[in-house]
Amino acid sequence: MERRKCLYCNNPIPENKRADSKFCSNSCKAWYWEKHKESKAISKPKEEPKQETKIEKGSPLEGLRGVIDNTAKAEVKPPVLSLVNYPLKPVSDCLPTDVKIENPEYKKLNDSRVSLETEIKREEYILLDIDKRIRNVESTKNYAKDFRASTHFKPNSDMHLLKDFFEENEPESNDDFENKKQNKIKELKKLKEGCQNALEHNRASLKQVLEVLGKTSRYKAMLKPTFPFPKWKKTLEKDNLRTLKDIEKPQLEIKENEDILGETEGKIETNSRIISSKELMKLDYKSLNFQNRWKDFLGQPAVIFHFAVHGLPGGGKSTFCLQLADYLADNFGRVMYVSGEEGYSKTLKDKVILVKADSNNLYFHDAKNLEDIRENVPANQYHFIFIDSLDTLRIDAIKLRELRKHYPNSAFITISQSRKDGKMKGDNEILHDADTIIAVHNGTATLSKNRFNSIADKYFEVFPKDSGNRKKDGFSELRNVI
Repeated sequence: MERRKCLYCNNPIPENKRADSKFCSNSCKAWYWEKHKESKAISKPKEEPKQETKIEKGSPLEGLRGVIDNTAKAEVKPPVLSLVNYPLKPVSDCLPTDVKIENPEYKKLNDSRVSLETEIKREEYILLDIDKRIRNVESTKNYAKDFRASTHFKPNSDMHLLKDFFEENEPESNDDFENKKQNKIKELKKLKEGCQNALEHNRASLKQVLEVLGKTSRYKAMLKPTFPFPKWKKTLEKDNLRTLKDIEKPQLEIKENEDILGETEGKIETNSRIISSKELMKLDYKSLNFQNRWKDFLGQPAVIFHFAVHGLPGGGKSTFCLQLADYLADNFGRVMYVSGEEGYSKTLKDKVILVKADSNNLYFHDAKNLEDIRENVPANQYHFIFIDSLDTLRIDAIKLRELRKHYPNSAFITISQSRKDGKMKGDNEILHDADTIIAVHNGTATLSKNRFNSIADKYFEVFPKDSGNRKKDGFSELRNVI
């Protein structure tokens, strides 16, 4: 008898396996189905590269490259109804149809009916309560002193209230007690008579309302045209066309803020400070076309942005920023790196050599304070400005806002020191104002905030993985540099 063979490895299946077993082991079974699943996997279509937008001459952003236009995502087109592919139907099905709309006169009468019925029920309940109180007073035959001495009345009951009345107005004799009892009964009967008159009046009014309501139609018939037929009126009256195939196929466009029936609603006037959601979606905001690992880590930021980078000394934050500066200079525009912490030093040179930041569009400035930056870095000349660091140059949140106003057409990347707990030193307002917060620790950059991309599972290796000369603090030594 021929032995069974495994579908994956083609080895004989052990005899102790079940008769319907197709694999010699669970491993072969798992590998077989994994390979089978891969063969059926559908490859995802590749994303088409976005076309870059040219910056007009004379613009403050002139010279900036790698800019893409995101208006296509937010473009909202007015809805268009077309009869080109509309299914063929009889003309009678396309004629105006009746729409039921509730008659406002009927609604008003119906509200009056409900109100009168509620009032009648309330008055009937009051009459029953008055009759009960009259019976209770009439059944009282005790003398005043016995009535005052009784204690079996329930609190807040009619008899208990009557007892309190007699205690406050103590009668001198039994005749006085009977007179006051009769006066109480007369008072209740007078109240009953007024309630009965109001009840009869409301019942008569309800009868009249019901008569008028029965003669009033609940709905008004209004015509709602399925399609406008002004050009086909004569043709449709003859009723000699049976399908839409014989009718010219027009294209019906619906204007903004206008419904199918042509009814327009009240519009709120907008201005430069108040705009509608549709106007907001049509605004033109440019973004930088980041690619590869920069896109995976940071997304595609706007042309004007603020990245806040922080970390412990020697963690690699300056090296990370130099890599980013070189990438921006090579692919997008002119970059100014303000080196206030290291200046023109050996350590800065080593880091530039390490990351090979040799772009012709990358410039450095040895600034000592905020005024030094304003005096030596001209406005509208650099697309990206790096500040290394805010702590050394003593720039807080208020001064940083003033600096960004002085350079309105430049994106800012600021560097700050971190405390031992990993949080950034200084004012938290800087973090609130920043679009992206990047923390660099032991050569790895992570995100805690990013308005241009998700922060989940995003990290960036600052130093090459094959660098074996890295110190414990995360910065690798440079050797044999001339």
